[in-house]
Amino acid sequence: MKFQKIVIIIVLMIILPTSLVLNSAHNSYAIEKCKRPSSTQFLILPTSFYDVHGKDLKEAVENSKDPNSQGDKTLVSHTFVKLEESPTLTNKKSGKITCINAKISLTIHLPKWIEKCEKAKDEWDKFVQRALDHEQGHVKFLKKDLENLHKEILGHEKGYTGTKEFKSIFEKMVKDSEDRFHSASANGEQVPVPKNNIICEKPDVEN
Repeated sequence: MKFQKIVIIIVLMIILPTSLVLNSAHNSYAIEKCKRPSSTQFLILPTSFYDVHGKDLKEAVENSKDPNSQGDKTLVSHTFVKLEESPTLTNKKSGKITCINAKISLTIHLPKWIEKCEKAKDEWDKFVQRALDHEQGHVKFLKKDLENLHKEILGHEKGYTGTKEFKSIFEKMVKDSEDRFHSASANGEQVPVPKNNIICEKPDVEN
């Protein structure tokens, strides 16, 4: 019996370390395998607003020029597009990205008339709604045109999304999408403005 116990102990001493090594190697390999297919996801963030001042409807509309729009301050509204922190999986040997969950945030920016009065409320709200409809059109096109952004990243080294090369590609994809929407839109780049002016006698600060 003692001999049998000794044999069993020796066998376990040989098998257990080997098993641990194999499991470790298997886990190391598994880390490099994708749990799910690479993809591009879109995060629609809450609408943001910039302040507009004006004594009447006409002046407020004329002053509706988004100060934060990218490269064009004549825009009434704008959709900001940003590549957020995106989880990646890199092959240990090659250093190349094998999996990525690219996350793109979209934020619509609209004007907010500070001195808006009740008398001009309906016309102003219609104007802002047309701007919102315009930007939602952009969002629809962007989600279609950028749905394969992850494919532009796969196969590159980790940190590629921070390079000038990628930023140039990303900006071009966004610009092409914007141009495509403007070509398809009945009003092009413009948001139709109210035809008639409405003068406010008493500003209503509650917007």
